[in-house]
Amino acid sequence: MKTVAIDTETFLICSGLKAPQLVCVTTYDGVDELIFHHGEDGLEAHLAETFRTCRTVWMNAPYDLAVLINKFPALTGPIFDAMDNGRICDVMIREMLIDIGEGRFRFGEDEDGNVRVKSYSLAAISGRRKLGSKKYDHWRLRYHELWDVPLEQWPDEAMFYAMTDAVLTYKVWEHQEGGPNLHDEPAQVAAHLALHLASCYGIRTDPDALRDLEVRTRTNIVAIQAGLVDAGLVRPDGTRDTKAAIRRMIDKVGGDVTLTKAGLEMLHEIGDGTKALKKAYSEGRFVSVSADSCDMSGDSTLKDYATYTQLRNLLTGSIKHLHRGTVLPIQTRFNPLMETGRTSSSGPNIQNLRRAPGVRECFVPREGCVFVAADYSSAELHTLAQTCIELQRRGEISSPSRLAEALNQGRDVHLWFAAAMLGLDYDRAEALKGANDAPMLDARQLAKAANFGFPGGCSARRFVGIAAGYRDSEGNSIDLEANEAQKLRGMWFSAWPEMREYFDYVGRCEDEDGWYWVRQPMTDRIRRRTTYTAACNSSFQGLCADGAKRALYEVTRRQFCVPASALYGTAVVNFVHDEIIVESPEARCDAVARELEAVMEDRFNALVPDCPTRAEAVVMRYWSKKAKRIEHDGKLIPWSAAG
Repeated sequence: MKTVAIDTETFLICSGLKAPQLVCVTTYDGVDELIFHHGEDGLEAHLAETFRTCRTVWMNAPYDLAVLINKFPALTGPIFDAMDNGRICDVMIREMLIDIGEGRFRFGEDEDGNVRVKSYSLAAISGRRKLGSKKYDHWRLRYHELWDVPLEQWPDEAMFYAMTDAVLTYKVWEHQEGGPNLHDEPAQVAAHLALHLASCYGIRTDPDALRDLEVRTRTNIVAIQAGLVDAGLVRPDGTRDTKAAIRRMIDKVGGDVTLTKAGLEMLHEIGDGTKALKKAYSEGRFVSVSADSCDMSGDSTLKDYATYTQLRNLLTGSIKHLHRGTVLPIQTRFNPLMETGRTSSSGPNIQNLRRAPGVRECFVPREGCVFVAADYSSAELHTLAQTCIELQRRGEISSPSRLAEALNQGRDVHLWFAAAMLGLDYDRAEALKGANDAPMLDARQLAKAANFGFPGGCSARRFVGIAAGYRDSEGNSIDLEANEAQKLRGMWFSAWPEMREYFDYVGRCEDEDGWYWVRQPMTDRIRRRTTYTAACNSSFQGLCADGAKRALYEVTRRQFCVPASALYGTAVVNFVHDEIIVESPEARCDAVARELEAVMEDRFNALVPDCPTRAEAVVMRYWSKKAKRIEHDGKLIPWSAAG
């Protein structure tokens, strides 16, 4: 099959327009360099034929593909067909997958041995591979000036700059061949296209809800600031003393602190946690004081510090960004691939919103539409069970998955473990839960913390902090001593005996440098040079991400390419790890919700065949975690807090 590298030059991206007007298309097939003006006769037909018959190679394919769809809507079908059949390659995604497989994703050492954040631009990739790089001259941001200028009148510099991308992309693609994880490229590129098209459509916000949120945020900041000033973690002017927070973290948690990425690198280089912590203490670096780390510390002052940080960031960051959505759609930038296979977003981050009541409720659909949102039931527990089943098939563990057994029987696995903790049979535990028995409800909450906390390989001491993030029947934090957490961990192993073997398996995946590696179940994606706890998490978290991203792509394909689908003409507005949020005309929200559920289950469970899960949709007039599934005369109708 012929391989053709393709690139576009366009108008500049601007607010509300992430697929700007096309100016020219350049191609390179290893021999011929060609350039086509956007208005050239036969360009659309030429591109359609190329998509049908060739492997096309791109740098950040979704951007160019969205531009082409915007210019030539008839190319939508050929583009999705090429994507379905693995004929679209993306050197950026390939480089990410290769780096994950070689243990050097996102970070690398410079010539002086310093760890630096790694760029995945074409210039950076080609430079690292010593293939040369394009010179960023003044034409880079000026191609809109040539929109109505015939090619024969273009300056030589503009022609040369446009062609360089296609040539470099082709050379990089050739150089990448043979790298690890490339078998996973088609699925990851497809998901990236779906994410980018969602970003192009964007999501709106409500000005009244934002004003209310801002007032509440300022009030909450004032409420906790004085105590943090007294504790020395916040200065009188309201700025945070991060070094003081790090010192408190070390004092409270000691050698069990959570380190940043740079701190983990340093820890393995030094090989001595005490030295690493002393260095972190003296330099005020490396120890994490993130929200999760502060929660796990169990220290109320550090928890307040995390809350204060989040509220300040909410006020100065998220709320400011969200105000843009009252005028133009918010178009987040989705990062399609993290180490585990999960996604992220930025500018603003609408996947992991600030932990403050009312933030989600600021997001609203366009007039005449509603949000239809669906996510999976206990997705990562199902992928954990599937992972253990796969490891048993490979001969890595011998125990059958009792977790899979419970899930496949439709059991509430948190109640299952709670019953074991209390020495009750499941039916009795279920009856007590139905009667709102407080001890039973509290045991289930503790079991839930264990089922979500222990699979990541955390210690009993670290679990004390995780449990503190859960609330008992009276709304209090679950307070455990380290010895109680250790006893609970032993009971958890008894409930799910395959997990002890699972951790033993991860332990055998240690390399000679003290790092760990993971082979992703079902998709065989390799991840190298990671920590033990990250390796424990990676298999089932990555499998969950893989399944959800496949579902996302199929939903998007139907929205663009299948007129008979209820999803056709709707739009994905957000993707939150295992939740898909679609904006739909209210008149057909029930049909959209039913098909969304079916597609999500079909594509996800193709990777979790031995422990399938369910997707359940809700229809809402604004985004909220409180939204309930409401049916009237057998059809789903919109929820809102007002009724």
